[in-house]
Amino acid sequence: MERLSDAGIVLFIRITVISFLFTNGYSLLYSLSGGILSLLCMWFLSGCDKISVVGTSIIGGISHNLGQLIIAVLIVDQLRIIYYAPVLLLSGTLTGFLLGILSRLILQRKGVLKTYDRFFER
Repeated sequence: MERLSDAGIVLFIRITVISFLFTNGYSLLYSLSGGILSLLCMWFLSGCDKISVVGTSIIGGISHNLGQLIIAVLIVDQLRIIYYAPVLLLSGTLTGFLLGILSRLILQRKGVLKTYDRFFER
């Protein structure tokens, strides 16, 4: 749980600083909602032995886009925005897959895959 809070702090600081420097308040809401949902989903699934780094990353990409879509529906107050869901699910899957593959390669090359597995121990 301590590592989850550490990751949450890093996530919050990163998104807040980037939003204030380069974007606006709405971007902050979208990024935080996607980031928090993604972090929680990946943390929850990381304890499962049957899901790899790649699978966890795919779930993170999908949940990030879903979190942003939920906030968009609430802000714009139009359910029609949900039509973007297929495109967002596909892009979240593809980016999650690519980042998962890259992460897996880095973890293997650096010999820290076992450290990664222990990082998410509960």
